[in-house]
Amino acid sequence: MQSKSSASAREFRKATKADLPAILAIYARARRLMAANGNPTQWGKTFPRESVIRDDIKCGRCTLLVDHLGGTGADVATEPGRRPLKVSTPKDPNGYRNAVNAGVAAGAGDGGGSGAAAADSASGSERILAVFALCPGEDPTYKTIDGAWLDDDQYVTLHRVASAGLVKGAAHIIFRWVLSRYSNVRVDTHPNNKAMQHVLAVNGFTRCGTIQLIDRPTDTLRIAFQRHDRRAA
Repeated sequence: MQSKSSASAREFRKATKADLPAILAIYARARRLMAANGNPTQWGKTFPRESVIRDDIKCGRCTLLVDHLGGTGADVATEPGRRPLKVSTPKDPNGYRNAVNAGVAAGAGDGGGSGAAAADSASGSERILAVFALCPGEDPTYKTIDGAWLDDDQYVTLHRVASAGLVKGAAHIIFRWVLSRYSNVRVDTHPNNKAMQHVLAVNGFTRCGTIQLIDRPTDTLRIAFQRHDRRAA
C-alpha cells in the first residue's frame, strides 16, 4: 500500500530527449510483460517504434508520471525474482548507458540493478513511474469503426501506456489524471490485452466497437473505447 507521502510526491510532466533511454527501457519491460501474459503480438518486439517515441517527445505528446522518492536513477522493475534494471532520468542521464555497459540490455531483463535507489530513497531524486502519449485532435485510425463512437465531438486519445513497475495501479493513476482534465477521451487496445480492458472498464469507458490500425500490415484489429463526461457549461 502506498503511503500518503508517496502519492503526494507524484506528478506529471512532458518528456524530454534526455528521457528517451528510460522510456525505451519501460517499453521493453512492457513488451516482455505482455508476452508473458498471453499478448505477444500487440507490440511484438519493435513497438512502439523509437521514431514514434521521438516524435511524441518533439510534439509534446509524450507524458511521464514521476515521483521524487528515488535515488540517483530510477529502477525499472523486471519480472518477479529478477533484479531491477537501472535507467536514466534527467538527473542521471548516464543511468541507462551504465547499465548497458555492465551487461544489462533493455530487452534482456535479467540483471543489473545496483540497489542505489533503495539506498538513497530519501534523496528525493526523480523516478519515472509510467509513460503514455496524450494526443489531441482527430486520430486518423478512428475514422472508420466497426460499431459506433459515442459521438463526433472533439476528443483526445491515449496511446502507448506503459508502467515502469515501480508502483501499483499506474494505469489507473494516468486515466484518473487525464479524465480530470479532458471530458472526451478515446483509446484502443488489443483483444488479448485483458489487463488494459479491465482498466478501461473500471474507469468508466464504453466499448464502442473495433478499428483497424493503419500503421502496420498485420495484427491490426483493436477494440475501441470512449468516455465522454458531458460537463455543464
